[in-house]
Amino acid sequence: MINFKKEQVENIRQILFVGLFSFPMVPIKIINVLFFCFSILTLILYLKEKPKFIFSEFKFYGFFMLPFLPYIAELLLYHNNPVVQFEFEKKLLFYIAPIIFYLSFSLSSKIKIENAINCFLGSVSILSILSFFSLLFFGNLFSPISYQNGAFELRRLFEEFSRQHPIYYGLYSSTASLWIIYYFNTYSKNLKWLLGISLFFMLFMNFLVAAKMPLIIFVLGVLWIAYKKVNSLKKLLFIYTGIIIGLISISFLVPSLRNRLIEVYNYGFGESINNTLAERSMIFSCSKNIFLQDFLTGIGCRNTQGVLDYCYIWVKFYKGWNFHFNSHNQFLTLGINYGIGIIALFTMLLVMLYRKINNHPLGFIYFCSVVLIMFTESILERQMGIYYFLFFGLLFVTTTYNKKATTANPK
Repeated sequence: MINFKKEQVENIRQILFVGLFSFPMVPIKIINVLFFCFSILTLILYLKEKPKFIFSEFKFYGFFMLPFLPYIAELLLYHNNPVVQFEFEKKLLFYIAPIIFYLSFSLSSKIKIENAINCFLGSVSILSILSFFSLLFFGNLFSPISYQNGAFELRRLFEEFSRQHPIYYGLYSSTASLWIIYYFNTYSKNLKWLLGISLFFMLFMNFLVAAKMPLIIFVLGVLWIAYKKVNSLKKLLFIYTGIIIGLISISFLVPSLRNRLIEVYNYGFGESINNTLAERSMIFSCSKNIFLQDFLTGIGCRNTQGVLDYCYIWVKFYKGWNFHFNSHNQFLTLGINYGIGIIALFTMLLVMLYRKINNHPLGFIYFCSVVLIMFTESILERQMGIYYFLFFGLLFVTTTYNKKATTANPK
């Protein structure tokens, strides 16, 4: 009877764990509840089994905490500051998830990572399909107005329907698409049809919302997969040529993507009014200057947004002041907050992560996606970005890669 109850608890715990990776589609509050319940069950089972604590294994998990310890220190010094409290709450998962994941994977019953990955793939697929039909029936998918000013109206409608910022959706969609493409030949015939349909909607929506860096990630990823899979140089050049021609064709056929690419031309040679690249340039300039002024110690997260807003007013970038844009660069955000030492520590975390997972194809795609997106987005300043970075980072750190096995239900 006791063993039966333990098996039931373990089954529920595994379901909760897999459910964490539905975060692209499931509301944040529900994911937080799932993580809380998963943590409680993990602690209960850990105290029952009492496995040996191995520091050499835990250190890889513990390293995820180190770059974010200054948020605790600032909270202790300025505990009444609402900004400090808010920033600490956003980073709270960094102090808990590494410990829980280590305890979880120390247990005798192991969780298969393919279940978590498949949950993520399914979540992104469903989100893509629902968003497409929402825009088709309730949006202005065929209206020229939707594609003006960087396809602002279309992207706004997409965010309203999906509850996902186009950048984050693009990141999830690009990663999921590349994971499917990498192992596509290993799937059964019936599964290929299902995944092919999912891939079509993910790519279609990705090109439609036209988030620049996620699309760059996808293109680079496809080129890398072709390089890894194709042995013949002539065949590889033929595939590369086809990819380039296909991308050029898509750029002309998809109005939102065409509009976004025109912004690149206007930024360099034409008008820069209401140009997102011009806006990003001013954001980067302000962020860089603020970082360089206090690059040793930073100015603290309690002061960061206020100083950035002041700089936006100084350079007459009133939109930045009105919307309180952050630095849109994760490295600069950490540097402005706490100085170059924290950037170095965070870079060490990324190096450790790379060395641990670079032989895992899906892990490598995830890692490259994370690093590239961090140059244009402060993804760890939003809960959805933290889920993506932390959950998959800890998952792949745990994985022992087997070259003969795939991680997504192969044939």
